[in-house]
Formats: sequence, structure tokens, C-alpha cells
Amino acid sequence: MRNTKRFLSLVLAVAMIATCIFTAAYAEDTTATTTTTGTTSFTDVADTASYATAVKTLSLMSILNGYPDGTFRPDQNVTRAEFTAMLMRTLNYGSVGSTSASGLPFSDVDDNNTDINWAIPNINTAYSMGIINGYEDGTFRPSDNVAYEEAVKMIVCTLGYTDIDVSGTPWYGQYLSQANKLGITKYASSLGQAETPASRSCIAQMLYDSLEVRIIEQDTLTEKTILTDYLGYIKNVGTIASDGVTSMTSPDVNLRDDEIQIYAKEPDSGNYETYTYRTTDTSLKQYLGYEIEYYYKNDGGSIRTLGLYVLRDNRDLEITSDMVEYDTTTATQIRYYKTDADKTSTQLTLDNQNVVIYNGKLYGRDAASSRFNPSMIPTVGTITLLDSNGDGKYDLLNIKDYEIYYVSTKVSAEYSIVDDVTRTGEDKSLVLDVDNGSIPTTIVNTSGATVSYSSIGTGNIICLARSNAGNGGEVIQTAVVVTDSVSGTVNGVDAESMTINGKKYKFSQGAPWMEGGSGTLEMPVVQDSGTYCLDINGDVVAYKKDAVTENVSYGYIMGYAESSDSFDDTITLRILNQNGQEEYLVVTKSTRVNGKDMGSVNGVLDALMDTANLQNTDPENSNVDVQQVVKYTTKNSSSGRAVDKIITVTDDTITNSGKETTVDTLYYFTPAASGSMTYTSSSKQLKGTGVNINIGSSIIFVVPSDRDSFDDYAKNSLAVTFKNNQEYYVEVYDVSNTNSAKIVVCYGGNASGEVDSSSPVNVVTDVRSESNPANNNQNMLYVEGYSSSYSTPKGTLESWISNESDLSPVKGDIFRAGTDKEGDMKYMSEDLIYRLGDDNRYGTFIEPAGESFDDAEYAVILGSVIATDETSFTIRDERVGKGDVIDNPNDAQIFNFSEFSGARVLRYDNSGAELQITDLSSEYEGALKGLTTYQEGATNPSKVLLYMSQGRVRLLCILDKDE
Repeated sequence: MRNTKRFLSLVLAVAMIATCIFTAAYAEDTTATTTTTGTTSFTDVADTASYATAVKTLSLMSILNGYPDGTFRPDQNVTRAEFTAMLMRTLNYGSVGSTSASGLPFSDVDDNNTDINWAIPNINTAYSMGIINGYEDGTFRPSDNVAYEEAVKMIVCTLGYTDIDVSGTPWYGQYLSQANKLGITKYASSLGQAETPASRSCIAQMLYDSLEVRIIEQDTLTEKTILTDYLGYIKNVGTIASDGVTSMTSPDVNLRDDEIQIYAKEPDSGNYETYTYRTTDTSLKQYLGYEIEYYYKNDGGSIRTLGLYVLRDNRDLEITSDMVEYDTTTATQIRYYKTDADKTSTQLTLDNQNVVIYNGKLYGRDAASSRFNPSMIPTVGTITLLDSNGDGKYDLLNIKDYEIYYVSTKVSAEYSIVDDVTRTGEDKSLVLDVDNGSIPTTIVNTSGATVSYSSIGTGNIICLARSNAGNGGEVIQTAVVVTDSVSGTVNGVDAESMTINGKKYKFSQGAPWMEGGSGTLEMPVVQDSGTYCLDINGDVVAYKKDAVTENVSYGYIMGYAESSDSFDDTITLRILNQNGQEEYLVVTKSTRVNGKDMGSVNGVLDALMDTANLQNTDPENSNVDVQQVVKYTTKNSSSGRAVDKIITVTDDTITNSGKETTVDTLYYFTPAASGSMTYTSSSKQLKGTGVNINIGSSIIFVVPSDRDSFDDYAKNSLAVTFKNNQEYYVEVYDVSNTNSAKIVVCYGGNASGEVDSSSPVNVVTDVRSESNPANNNQNMLYVEGYSSSYSTPKGTLESWISNESDLSPVKGDIFRAGTDKEGDMKYMSEDLIYRLGDDNRYGTFIEPAGESFDDAEYAVILGSVIATDETSFTIRDERVGKGDVIDNPNDAQIFNFSEFSGARVLRYDNSGAELQITDLSSEYEGALKGLTTYQEGATNPSKVLLYMSQGRVRLLCILDKDE
């Protein structure tokens, strides 16, 4: 709007500095327009510069513009013509004046002066408003630099502060004093000084700091400001509260594409409120939770118009899931390793009122139910943490938790893909119909650009991020198509990574061979050749081997047999391979040992006997004196399947420290050579004198005390072989530089596993009879469900039921189990903990005997809930029914809700035709608050089974209260 009020009248001082330090070759660009963006920047203005916010804001308002080459030139001086233009644009009068100089009294401003023609409209406006009068000699001197004190005086007078005494020395002293009182020079004084030319950065800071100064009109101090009453903006600081898909308080929002919401303290009321703003800058939607300084038009509409914004000093940090130290992470702090080489983790502190956005949506139904807990840490994915107010505590966590799918085949008619590599059972298919699917789906590439279903190819990896279905809102999912892969031959492997083409790649935590994984793929081994697919973090998650490849396998030679044919120069090795199967492989005179030609089968046999002595096998029978761990390759020969190459432990390969494995070596870790080591289940480590060996991903060979009892040799799982705090006689091989063993040999072990206090507690969700290909395709029972232990509270149950079992499982069973020598689960009646409808034995059960409930490795309560409040509930270890009287209600166990943050929480419901078991782990607080409690003579309280190990709750089953 146009305004010629008296407060704008001023008379410039006449005794100005006449020197001209620099005259611009051309004027600053005046073509920019106001934009609703916070990303305008100049190549020569660092974000850390003290004047950066001033420059950015004035630039966004088109008050102060840059140059065509993208620079701002902060140290360059400002001419009087340029400053007049800046001042006029500050009043929103940038282009209202006449383009002709004919009405001006200045002898040095005319239409023929091409250097300043661009400024004539601004000079006309400023002159007509009395802002400029020129010098006594009738000149304006437009190309002279404006001095610091001149700029201060013009700004002060423009704001109406004209009653200034200029009789003193220097004449501008009182102007500087007034400017200081108004805050105009608070920051600019460090950028310039009196009687020197004012730089562009200094001018920018002064103009910015004058926008919200109260204006004097007709000698009266008003509430008006240049920002609000001339530029039409209201300034505020707030937080982006919604991105159009979700918000920080509700999983669903109803906004148009050009709308966002901002939560801020309203200037007029002082109350925090959320308002909707219309904006043309869709990039704002990516800043959910960020604090911004923003300006909106004061048009009185219910939906406000956002004029522009500037991001505040928000601190954000992105970490990948494999960087997190899970065991020490809590609800209020995350510990992580900045690099793979770090031995000490770094702590990130979370605000107590933090909010989690999970795969694009608010995690819970509201902010209070969306606080972080360690169970939210993804297997594959990222956690982006935001500290929006700079207090050192992160208040927003944006979690991307990806499910992994390998594209084995596409079913185009159904817009689906099938994964036969990383998945088993019924969970192989994924529908990706972006138009008609049951779940709103977006398909993007790794750069975030939208792509079509047709762009997905066989061998791609789909990283699927699906929002939490338990938040009460609409479920959405994003499928990231990852095409990145690496091809070549594997020349190094350890428990956590592989080397191919000389470069190390970490194994994805979502890979089938890693803990908790499923699917058909074994861990890659040295000399594998193929294409290795990467997940969204660049880690190896699946692979497709080349059609022709030499596979180097680990195995344990159990013994040998010589040919009965005197004309047949062969022997046969009996090898337990890394997959747990026995192989009978022919040794021929062409078989090489450690890269050397032995010349004959006896030469091979002699070499194996020699290297067997380097291991602690100590066999007595002559036909087992070759027993040892080896690497080997095979080939077809006239005598059958034959050993081509054998790699053994030799003197020169023994090492005193872990290192990366290679194709042609087998390392025996001598710090563990004494053999006697203790297993710790929480860290999955074997511990000896001065050394800890990680064996969570190791291949474990069990060698019986009776070396001739070949049926008792086995490749066993970690849980079956080792029990917590027990001592074992072991050898370890190919230990990486992170002390992770590839092979562990346990001597004197039993191929079958027995139930003890460290055995997991399992819950059956499905039982079916199927043909077991690993057991001559005979029909056997197969169970699926949940498994909980001290180290893995949220594990998965997937196992065949041994024919040695004396009980058949049914859905809903809660049990522990051992294994037979084939590794199948022995389901024994003595190990059944709970069965729906049975006459179950209620009470408290503790192992080992004599331990306290809080210290025992196995502690179970089967009982009734008799009390609950907002933070805890109480269990009595007996079955309480309707009308029962509890003599002493205090004789019970009390548990705080916080103890269940890392536990598996299940709810039974047999009210329908079939028992339903629901996993409520992600919303455990709501489940616990909903428990039905004992009220004398009035109700039938909830029945629960609770399992603890070493003081930590691992499993809670909320049983049907009417069972």
C-alpha cells in the first residue's frame, strides 16, 4: 500500500563523506519475486555467518537481491542509489515511482545516465516522500558509497524517529544512540562503523533488525511495524506439525496437497495452537518436526497463506540400524557406533516427550503412545533423530523399518512379486498395486523418485516400509526398489562381512543367513562367484550364484576308508559338511592339499594325518586319525564325486590374533587352543583367559567322546550346543579381526539337545503335517509361532517335531523343548508349560532350584491379575475365579509396565471358532492397562503366563480369562 505519512519525512545531513571506495559495475538484480521457500542461498554466504539469516530473509522478501552469478558479495560496499532501492523495497514501494528523472532536482540524475537508470523509480519515490533531499550543491551522488552513519540515519528517520538533535559532534551521534536503543545496530555494529562505507552484509543486518521496530506516527509510538503494516507479514516461530500424510499428534490428517500445519505460540494470545497454512513450496512437507521462523500474510482467513520461511538451527542425525548398540539402548537414550572401527559407543539423549514417526505415520494413536522404546529399532533401516530446539535432546525420531523381498518372479496380472530366496512358507508374495491395492502403496527408487511396477526387475531387492497397523490410522507402505549389486568372486568372509573384488561389504541384518533370518540361502563362502544384491543401506542381503562356480565348503573329516579293489588307487573320506549332511568323497592322486600335488592318494592321506596333529583331536582308532576341520572343493571323477582341493591348518597359518579369512588358508585361533572356554548366552560368546570369541553366526560341529560313533557327529545350532555359564572343550577357526569365529568344534558334546534353564519358551500359533525333505520326505508335524529367551525375547519358532516326541503340539501350547540328533524338536509332555483347556498347574516355577525369582535363568508365573494401575499390575500365582476370596491380596508379584518394553506380549482369544493369538508387543502399555483385575465376588480376572530370565521380562501371554 502507498503511504506518505509525516513520519517518513526526513532531511539528509549535508556534510557527508565524499570519497567513493568502489562503484558497482552493474546494479544488483531486481527481478526476484517473493517466494515461499526457505532454501534461497548464495554461494558466498555461509550458513554459519552472523548475517546469514538476515540475508536469506530479506532475499526471500525480495528486499535485497543477489547478482546473476549467484553471489551476494557481503563485503562489497553499497551505493547511495542501491541503498535507496533497498529502503524503498523494505516499504514495499520498490517499483511505484516514475521511470523519468525529469521531476528530480538533482543535477547528476538524468535519463541519460545509464549507470543508474534502474534506480530512478526508487529515487523518485524516496524524494516525493521526503526521504532524500540531496546535497547543498544540488547533487544526489547516486554512485557514491553510502556511509554507515548515513544508512543508520535514513533507517531511523524512516521509522519516524525524527526528533533527533544533530547540533553535537559528530552530527550523527544521537542517531547511532537511537538506533542502538531500537536494536537496529545490535548486530550490525560488528559489521561496520561510522565514517566508513557500509557493506552489503551490514546493510542487510540493519534492515532485517528494523522490520519489527514499532513505528512513530505524528509523534505517537504505534504498534505498527514495517513487517506487518507495509510488507503485510506476521512473523512467528513454530514447528511443522503435519506433512499432509501424518502429524505429530494423530496418525491421519486431512490436508490438501498445498497445505501444511504449524504448531506455534500465537502472537496475539500467547497460546500454543496449530493452524493450517497454504503454501506453494511442497518441500516443507519433508521437514515434519522441524522448527522454522516463518512469515504469513495477515489476510484474516481460517487457512493462512504462508509467505516465506527460514529453517532454524535444527540438529538432525541419521544412523543405520546396524550402528545401534541394542543392549544399552533404553527409552531415553540410544547408544551407537559412529564407524565400524569404533570400540566405544556414543550416547544420544532423547527428550522425555519424544515422538516417533514410523514408516511415514505417527507410531501410535497419539503423541503419548508414540514414545520411543528399543523394540522399535529396525532390523534393516534407519533412525533419523531431530533436535528441533537445540537443547541437546532429540524430540522427533523418524524410523524407517524395512522388510526385505528378493524379486524371484513377477506376477504382472496381480501387480505382485514372489520371493523364493529370503522367505519361506506363505509369506513369499507381495502385492504392489499402487491404484487398487488394499494398502495405499508408493513405489520409489533409492533416490526417492516415484517409479512404476513395470520398472521392477527379477533380482531386484524390495525394501518395504509399512506403517504401524496398531495406531488406528490408515496403513500406508512404501516399496523402495534397490537395483544395486556387485558381481565377482568372494575372496574373504567373516561372521559380519565378505570381501569381493577387493572391497568389503557388510552382511545385511535382513539376510537369510543372519540371526532371525529365513529362506534358502546359506552364508556366502570363499570362492563363491555370483551377483550379490545390496539392501537400501548398501549391505549384502541376497545373491544369485553363477551357473559355474567352485564352491569352497567347510567340513569336518570324520574318517576314511580304503578301496577294497587292489587296482583302485583311491580312498574315501567321510565328511560332515557345513550344512550338517554327511558326504562320502573320493580322494584321487590328483587331489591337491594346500595347493600342492601330493602325487598319490597315500600322499594325500599322509598330509591329512600330519595336519590332524596340529588340532586337538587325539584320535585313537587308525581310521579316524585324519579327523580335523578343513576347507574343500569337489569335482566329478570316474570313481564318483571326488575331492578336488583340500585346505588344512598348517604351521604357517596359525595366528595369535583374528584376521579376515581368505580362500586358500584355514586359521586356527591359538588364544583358544587350551580348549576350555565358558559360554555366555547374553553376548553369544565363548570366554577364555584374556579372550572373548563371538559365535552368534558360527558353524558349530559337535564331535562325540566316542570318535567311532559316527551317528553322533552333528552340525548343531548355538542354542542346542551351548548353555549359559557352562564350560566346554572347543576349538575355533577362521576368527575375524572382530573376534567372530566362522567354525567352532565342540568336543565331547552330544548331538541331541536337552531342556535346561536356558531353553527358550515357545508359543505355538500353527501346526501342520508336511513332507520333510531332510528326513526322506516322511510326513512330520511342523510348528510355527513365537520363541522367547534371555538373549532373543522376540524370536521366531519354526521347527519339525521329532518322532521321538511323546506329545503332539496344538495351537496355543506354551512349552520348552530339546532336540534330537537331527536337530528336530523333541516335544515332551514334561516340558509343556501351558495348554488351553487343560488342568494346568498354576504357580511360580524357578530354575535352577534355589535361585531367587529376579536372578533365576528360568522363572515363570502362571496365575491371575488381581490389581492394576496406570504404571503397574500385580499377579497372584493361582487361578482366581468368580466369587473366590483372596485372603491376602498383597501376597503377589508386582510388575511395572516399563519392564515389558523389550518383551514379547501376546493375547489369547478363544471366543470365536478358532483360537486367535495376537502380538501386542508394539502397544504393550495399552494391553496391560486393559487387563481385567480381581474384584471380590464380582469378576473373573485375566489369567497370565509370565516368563523372566535373569531379572528381565521376556514373555507375557494374556490368556483367555474364561478358559
